[in-house]
Amino acid sequence: MANKIELSFEELELIGKALMSHRWRVEKEEGEKQEFHNAASLADRLACNHNGATLVFNTNLKKES
Repeated sequence: MANKIELSFEELELIGKALMSHRWRVEKEEGEKQEFHNAASLADRLACNHNGATLVFNTNLKKES
């Protein structure tokens, strides 16, 4: 079963700004560790000029240990 959230351009922009802020905090506190690179990568992918998006949560997938 998948749950979906429709996101507007403005909401994507807000998520991107939050990711950038998080990335800067991680860089300041821990340096360029994996979380820094993950946040930067996701922010870069969201920075494209989209008209909106659908975020799909796959609740039926099991997380690997």
